[in-house]
Amino acid sequence: MNLNDTHGLFIQLPNGNAFIDGLPDKCEHEWNGDTIFFTASGKRITPYTYLNWTKYTEKVRNDLIQDYHRKIEDEIVGGTSSCSKCGKEFHPEMF
Repeated sequence: MNLNDTHGLFIQLPNGNAFIDGLPDKCEHEWNGDTIFFTASGKRITPYTYLNWTKYTEKVRNDLIQDYHRKIEDEIVGGTSSCSKCGKEFHPEMF
């Protein structure tokens, strides 16, 4: 099963919540959207994490994010792209 073609959904029930996984996506994903970073401390950084940098181009914004995280000693250790249509994060196949 390709995780990039499915999604999960939370449902509120009278006595709690349920999570359904593996629902087919309706979007034909294009993985050329915003870059999403992950830091050494486990933070997820999107283009909207630092609102004062959203007006810059992606290249400038990504450089600012990486420089800032070097300075605060919470290095960027990974990243991924997102779908330019729906915003879903790309996840590589696990198996």
